Amino acid sequence: MEFVTATQQEKEFLMLFFHLAFDVKKDKQMDKSNGYNAYHCLGDLKYGDFGVDSRIDEIVQNTKTCLYTDKSNDRGEMEKKETKVFNNVGVLMHSDSDNGKNTLEEMLEIFRKRTKNINVENIPIIECHFMTAETEQNAISGSAAHSNYKNVDEELIKDMFNSGKLFRGINTPWKFIITSDGRIQLQDIYQTMIETWPFLKNDIVKRRKNGLEEKDKINNECCDKLLSTQFPFLNSLVENNDEIKKKNKEELWGALKQCMLLYALESNVDPDIIGNLQPQYMYELFKSYGLITGNSR
Repeated sequence: MEFVTATQQEKEFLMLFFHLAFDVKKDKQMDKSNGYNAYHCLGDLKYGDFGVDSRIDEIVQNTKTCLYTDKSNDRGEMEKKETKVFNNVGVLMHSDSDNGKNTLEEMLEIFRKRTKNINVENIPIIECHFMTAETEQNAISGSAAHSNYKNVDEELIKDMFNSGKLFRGINTPWKFIITSDGRIQLQDIYQTMIETWPFLKNDIVKRRKNGLEEKDKINNECCDKLLSTQFPFLNSLVENNDEIKKKNKEELWGALKQCMLLYALESNVDPDIIGNLQPQYMYELFKSYGLITGNSR
């Protein structure tokens, strides 16, 4: 999950909230010369009294992590050194005009009420990234773009997109937006693809002109329904999934794993698997599980 803020101080405020609400097990600070500056962490949900007043100053003053900078040798290892986690949020915590502690207490109280009945075993491990909007934009289309520094096989991704084989949650990220009335929605699939792989922009324009956008939308909505049987948080974001929820969950999980294997975005996947995939494969799979009816493809 990515948390994007306007300023560095706001970013650290959300990081502080995370340190109060979760038991941080692993974290690191990324600061690369390509402009990517973000805090990454994992943690287990806490229960009981968060002890805001007694812990904030201690966390801000004493919390340290490992700073990752640019690659330093032929093995691709990164330079590492210890660094403080919080450098800009301290003033906000003691400001009379905007008492950050009061805001944190309110946020934690809401968080406590909404999580008190949750079974921890049902919470997946999620890596959280905290960054400013400037870093996010740079990571989407600037010098820190994923496709610029990762071994992204552009031709494979383009081929799969133009064959209608990119699916949200299968080989394409979930991205969410918040509407003006505060509701969470899945981001438009084409917008997600452009932000993930900017080099697809022209291909998306062509696919729209060829009238294939609606087909891609339907197939991705079907993926959402299949995924919602395994990830309940998606239930409120998809429509008409009651019928598929009646089916055997383990069988559906097997189908989902098969989709992930067949549509993996890896150049080392057996070419015979990718080569033998037919565009109607996903349609037939969804139809067999009652996700699509009729003969339209």
